[in-house]
Amino acid sequence: MARAEQRERTRSALLIAAATEFDEHGFAATTLGDVAARLGLVRATVHFHFATKEQLAEAVVRQELEAWELLRRTSLDVEAEPLSRLRWVSGQVARRYASDPVTRAAIRLLDEHRVPRLDPAPASGWTTYVADQLRAARVAGAVPAQVDPELDAGLLVGMFRGLLPSLTEASESARTEELVDLFCHYALAGLNAR
Repeated sequence: MARAEQRERTRSALLIAAATEFDEHGFAATTLGDVAARLGLVRATVHFHFATKEQLAEAVVRQELEAWELLRRTSLDVEAEPLSRLRWVSGQVARRYASDPVTRAAIRLLDEHRVPRLDPAPASGWTTYVADQLRAARVAGAVPAQVDPELDAGLLVGMFRGLLPSLTEASESARTEELVDLFCHYALAGLNAR
């Protein structure tokens, strides 16, 4: 195995180990030593890749933001109708949250406002995406004209984020799907009731 490939594998393993630590213990309680110990490495190995805990946290968040951007772009190809896109994206985010420590850690780190070089509003990109879909759904007549895309997007994202912690308890994927379906049903019914 080439040295560069080994470094990349180690870096990836460090990101997952760090994400697990940040997810379980938060930023303040996690140390670079904890991350190294999780992988059976010495702390100097972590320092080779990340000089500080802040850099490691930023790398975890950036990885998740890249995944979110890919998910957002993919949704435009997968579903033609805006409300169907919202359902699809909600399901994808829910599955990632339930199974991926990087997703959970990134959300927790942003909620804790512990990543200074990144936008402290963790849901800003998500809220903008939902508002865009609601705006398109309103134009298509799929939701009432009185729906306020920005206001309603903020509410929907807040409600969905409140649902996320229960998804880690719903270990079986069928249960995750059921919770997302219920959320979408009630949230979209609420929009149509306005």
